[in-house]
Amino acid sequence: METIRTDTSGSGTAGWVLEREPLGTNSITRFTMNRSFLKACIGFYGHAQIYAASEAVRHFYPMEPFENTRKIEEYPFPDFTRAECWTGLREKVQSIHDSGLVAIGTQAEVLVPRAWHLRSMTEFLVYLALRPTMAQALLDKILFTQLPI
Repeated sequence: METIRTDTSGSGTAGWVLEREPLGTNSITRFTMNRSFLKACIGFYGHAQIYAASEAVRHFYPMEPFENTRKIEEYPFPDFTRAECWTGLREKVQSIHDSGLVAIGTQAEVLVPRAWHLRSMTEFLVYLALRPTMAQALLDKILFTQLPI
């Protein structure tokens, strides 16, 4: 279990706390916020989106503090070759077909959008402009994670 905390008030106390299972499980165990919230979700890559009732969407970019390529290499990217990633997919597609609809699979976020969801758009653009080896390491890692799909 991993716990992620952020200080949104500047007071040193956590503005929200996200406790989750290891990356790739796509589940949130517990989410608390010191104000009401509507929805929180976390993707396979670890990018969290928090939809709060009293404010705009908040994002958690897991690679934002990374300063070297070693951190990118050590980051636990999802393994889409695991059987559990595809469990129930055939049945779900058949259910869609049985209802008279067409099932279409897409990969909406490929390289650059995935990179800025991991790093933040601003920080990813900094990588591109000032630290191209970091940008290349991140894009390569994303590419080689998604190639088996």
